[in-house]
Amino acid sequence: MRSQASAWGGVGIAWLRRAAFWCLPAALGAILGCSGESAAGPDLAPAEDPDHELFICVLLSGEGAALPGEIEQLTTLEDQLEEAVRAGGGTFGRMVLRDGRCSYYLYGRDADRIYESIVSVLETAAIVRGGYAIRRYGGAGSREERVDL
Repeated sequence: MRSQASAWGGVGIAWLRRAAFWCLPAALGAILGCSGESAAGPDLAPAEDPDHELFICVLLSGEGAALPGEIEQLTTLEDQLEEAVRAGGGTFGRMVLRDGRCSYYLYGRDADRIYESIVSVLETAAIVRGGYAIRRYGGAGSREERVDL
């Protein structure tokens, strides 16, 4: 009999729990009819909305879904981004896996400082190639700056 991990391509139960956590907010938003888009994507700022946001979009190679090898890279990237942004004084908001892309939302008082705190992580993560980051300098409707990765 195959183990649970090998049945899921080596992903395992821990990842499945994380995936359920990531997908739940998007599913609830769809059910409740929530909207509110900025150029960076859904306006998912935490309740204590810091002034600035950094949105990172990773384009996936699978048709609408992440491949097993990508899932591992995305979760590693999530952990590295969270550690780096916290060290720089920012907050890791969430990761959303949907529609052939993986989006990361990071918040803080200065979009440039947020970006500088995580740029070394982006430079070493091959999975981000072809993606982009958007720095938003304030709340919804504020100036935004796109950086191709």
